[in-house]
Amino acid sequence: MRLPQKTRDLVLARDNFQCVGCGATVGGGFTWWSIQHRVARGVGGTNDVENLVALCGSATSKGCHRTCEDRNEEMHDRGLWLRSTEDPALVPVRRWDGLVALLSADGTYITEVEAA
Repeated sequence: MRLPQKTRDLVLARDNFQCVGCGATVGGGFTWWSIQHRVARGVGGTNDVENLVALCGSATSKGCHRTCEDRNEEMHDRGLWLRSTEDPALVPVRRWDGLVALLSADGTYITEVEAA
């Protein structure tokens, strides 16, 4: 099921049209990209904005999204993919530039803290 355009727009704007994993420009015909469900839909993940991040690549092509699909532990530690028992509203994302933030339902960062 395709995400509603409003949801996609909120995620892209929040993530500054950059891959949260590596900083590549995404959206608008740039690098191949997709929206990652932090908790996968197959294990109960939702289309809620706090469960979504913009990543380069896709689930089946080279890029940060594929690395998450491979269940890379570094990507998990950065909050880019989560286990079914983890709540996306409570697990911060550590972006490519070191910024650590919780994601809100309205498509904004509700907490921003520089990584140590």
